[in-house]
Amino acid sequence: MTAKRIIILVVVVAAVGVGVVQLRGMSLSTFLDGELDKVTRGDLVIPVSAPGTVEPNRLIEVKSKASGEVAKIYVVEGQMVKEGDLLVELDPVDEQRALERAQAEKTRAEASLATAENQLDEQERTLPLTTESLRYRLDDAKANLEAAQVDWEKTDSLYRREPPVASKQEWSLRKANFERAKAAVGAAETELKRALVTEKTNLVAARENVRLARAALESASKAVEEARERLADTRVFARDSGMVYSVRVKEGEIVQSGKTSLTGGTPLLYMADTSKLVVVAQVDEADIGAVRKVAPEFARPGNTRPMSARELLELSGVDVDNLDASSAPAANPLGDLINQRVRVSCEAYRTESFQGVIERILPQPQKINNVLTFDVRIVLLGSGLEKLMGLQADIEFTADRVADALRVKNEAIFSEGKETFVYVPVRKPGSNRIDERKVAVKIGRTDGVYTEIIEGLSDDTPEVFTKRPLKTQREREQEGK
Repeated sequence: MTAKRIIILVVVVAAVGVGVVQLRGMSLSTFLDGELDKVTRGDLVIPVSAPGTVEPNRLIEVKSKASGEVAKIYVVEGQMVKEGDLLVELDPVDEQRALERAQAEKTRAEASLATAENQLDEQERTLPLTTESLRYRLDDAKANLEAAQVDWEKTDSLYRREPPVASKQEWSLRKANFERAKAAVGAAETELKRALVTEKTNLVAARENVRLARAALESASKAVEEARERLADTRVFARDSGMVYSVRVKEGEIVQSGKTSLTGGTPLLYMADTSKLVVVAQVDEADIGAVRKVAPEFARPGNTRPMSARELLELSGVDVDNLDASSAPAANPLGDLINQRVRVSCEAYRTESFQGVIERILPQPQKINNVLTFDVRIVLLGSGLEKLMGLQADIEFTADRVADALRVKNEAIFSEGKETFVYVPVRKPGSNRIDERKVAVKIGRTDGVYTEIIEGLSDDTPEVFTKRPLKTQREREQEGK
């Protein structure tokens, strides 16, 4: 190796060594000096966070009034359907037979009613005639009694003369005729009374038979109508627009009627009402007071009432005619507090943020893992929200704010027992190193990033340590001296 090459190699090695030493010194100095952050003024928006689940406005269980075998399923999970779309079709054979049986029962009921009405008409015409005949018989018996009484009284007076004009035999015959006439009147009266009772009883029974026959016909007619409805319901249509949430049956499966089955029938599928999507937030009992404070008046327990989606949005200050624009995130985060907006985010869509309004705060608490929570229903704003269905969501309520607060990063707050401190930088005389000075402070509210400083710092304090500087072994030894 020539001398020139040796000299060049030595120079290169020396240069590399100097560079490494300088880099180590710089990194070590930076590591020992700690980290600083500015003391600033600004608004603190204090949130209340809670987990929740995105749900449809309501989940509709779809059943059929008919029973039978599932012949065809026309939809799949996640499909959007409109009112009147065909969902499921059942084999109509069983319900067609049921309709024919119901029609036969109705025919029998019509015949029974006609028979009962004929019997009533006959008795209404014949029973009064029988009663009237017995009245005439009673009148005849009374007339015979009067004649017999006259004969008896006349014969009796003749028989009692001295000497008797009438014979004993004639007197006995007249008396017997009189007694038979009296008995005939009594028998005629009894027959008339019996006829009146029979007429009343038979007419009541005949009218009752007609009433029962009419009720039976009415029942049979309703059975025919229901059988027709069940036959028509072998084709199940969507009653409202929405999303097919889940299909619970398969083709070829036998299902039970939701109207005639003791078990309540077989659910065919579930429809999600997507006219509005809601997030049910589970708010901790420690935070529910703050949420009730910022919630609209109509959403608080004691003031809630049923309302349409449009009315809810209008009361919440939402421009319903420009819903997409009004649902965009506000430029000023404090606008959320003014309009009682709620910020919603989902892990599946990290880059997107959604907004909603509080619809209702449920008064009944829920106990989950020994933690008491309250359900808060939040209506999501905007369109194209169906993708969020069933997702877990993080909800952030704007519970309070502090305007123009003197604030530092949370990492700059240190505590010892009940006391809190910050460390401000000071320049050591005759050294390039930055030292620290401990300052006691009184803190206020925090938004999770910044903390309000009430006492201990001023606008003249430019920076504080978020990571305290470290001392070298030599510096600690010098402080010890």
